[in-house]
Amino acid sequence: MKRTPLIIALIVLSCLSLRAQDDRPFRFGLHISPLVGWMKPDVVGYASDGSTLNLNYGFSTEFMLAQNYTFATGLDFITLGGKLLYPDAILISAGDTALEEGNMLRKYRTQYLQLPLTIRMRTNQMGYLTFYGQFGFTAGFLLKAHADDEFDYEGSAQVDKITAEKVDIQDDVSFFRAGMLIGLGAEYSLGGTTALCAGINFNNGFTDVLRGKNALDSSKEEHAISNAIEVSLGVIF
Repeated sequence: MKRTPLIIALIVLSCLSLRAQDDRPFRFGLHISPLVGWMKPDVVGYASDGSTLNLNYGFSTEFMLAQNYTFATGLDFITLGGKLLYPDAILISAGDTALEEGNMLRKYRTQYLQLPLTIRMRTNQMGYLTFYGQFGFTAGFLLKAHADDEFDYEGSAQVDKITAEKVDIQDDVSFFRAGMLIGLGAEYSLGGTTALCAGINFNNGFTDVLRGKNALDSSKEEHAISNAIEVSLGVIF
C-alpha cells in the first residue's frame, strides 16, 4: 500500500511528459516522394507528348500555429520534367552549314532546390492515425537541367533520326519556378513523437520553366509550365 502513491505519481509524471512531447513547438521529418511529371506548353506548334517518372526527397519541419494547424516548410531536391514535341531545326553533322528541318521530341529533366511554404490542417488522433490536408506554395531554384533528344527529319533511307542523351539545356530553362501545392495524407503513430506518414500531393506550376527560342523560327519564344503528382513517404520525429 505504501507504494501506491509512488506508482500514481510516476504515472502522472509520465502522462505529463507525453503531453509535453505532443505539445512541442515544432516537428522534424524526412521524406522521399516518387512522382509523375508533365509539361504544358503555351506555344503554337508545341505539344505535350508524355510524362516522366522522377523523384523528390528532402526534409521538412512543422511549426505549431494552433492545436490542429501547423506551418510546414523544409527543403526538397525535386526533379521535374515531361516530353514536348515541336518543329525544330539542327545541324546534322559538324561539316553542315544549313540546318535540317524536322520534329524534335525532347524529354526534359530539371532539378530544383525547392522551398515549400504550406499550412497543414490535422485531425485529432484516432487510434494510431491522424489525417491531414495541406495547401500552400513552392519556390524552386534551378540546380541542373538535361534533356534526351530524338530528332526526326526526311533524310536518307538509312538515316532519318538523330538521338542525343543528357544534353545540357540549363541556359534554356528558367532559374526560378513557383508553384501551388495541394495534398492529403495520414500519419501512423509508432509511439512517442515518431510517426510514419504517407500522402499524395499535386504540385501545379504557374511560372514559365522555359526561356529559349525555337531554332526553326527565332521569333517564337518557348513557354511551358511543369506539373507533377507525387506520392510522399516519410517519417516524422
